[in-house]
Amino acid sequence: MSGSPSAPPRPLHDMGILVTGGGSGIGLAVSRRLLADGAAVTIAGRNEQRLQDARQILIDAGADPASIRAHAADMSREDAGRRAVEAASDLRGGLHAAVACAGEPRGQMGPANSARVMSG
Repeated sequence: MSGSPSAPPRPLHDMGILVTGGGSGIGLAVSRRLLADGAAVTIAGRNEQRLQDARQILIDAGADPASIRAHAADMSREDAGRRAVEAASDLRGGLHAAVACAGEPRGQMGPANSARVMSG
């Protein structure tokens, strides 16, 4: 057999994933891993500048710029959460998973609101 061996399959190839709180801390680390595993990631959070800085950090670390999107949203607000879901959904033709890493001290993104936002 000639040629170079093919790269091993990336387990999350073609999956679109939304990471809330993706601008720093655990959310940023989770985003880095998801991108390394082939996912297209939308990082969401309240601070646009922090998200843009995080996006650049991920790109500088080797992420494909076409696979990472930053979307400013206060996920405790249902309308903003829906827009974040929509933004993540069109990155790879659908939202396949969401990872909640955003801190919400007010408790507004509890199970009931979370389910309502994600169900569209």
